[in-house]
Amino acid sequence: MAVDVERVAQPVPAWQRGRVASWLVTTDHKRIGILYLATSGLFFVAGGIMALLIRTQLAQADAGFIERLDAPYRPLDDATWDVHSRFGESDAERTLARSAWLADELAFFRRFAELPVYDGTTPGSRCVWFFDLRFAAPGRNVLPFRYGVCRAAADARWRVHEIDGHGRLVRLIR
Repeated sequence: MAVDVERVAQPVPAWQRGRVASWLVTTDHKRIGILYLATSGLFFVAGGIMALLIRTQLAQADAGFIERLDAPYRPLDDATWDVHSRFGESDAERTLARSAWLADELAFFRRFAELPVYDGTTPGSRCVWFFDLRFAAPGRNVLPFRYGVCRAAADARWRVHEIDGHGRLVRLIR
């Protein structure tokens, strides 16, 4: 004897009955395939639009951002190599730079800088400047994080300064 078993439908939560929600939480393999194709098509179109934007930027005389990123990099044979000393070239520079580097006022820069190098002194050896090589990238017009210490006389106390993006000397209060 055959028994008729009535199938009981599982209740569907209200939020899954909507058109978009039913597509997003589906387990139907056909819908998943359609979603996969739609997503890949969408990203293909987005990538094409971005490629067109880059091409139009490169077609102009001043190519802007992309050209500035790529322009300073040359083939290895044509590269210009800069050598920077940590404390200067001469004995007098090294002595002055070491005393400036070890000044308590420059302690925050010593903790911050991973690749610090000597950047020079002002006439009369009143200021000694340092910068971090991590930020000396080709194509960069302004060298950030240029810190130094200045003093009025050889026996005076060092005062910490920074050179801002416009080349102005800014005294930092410490």
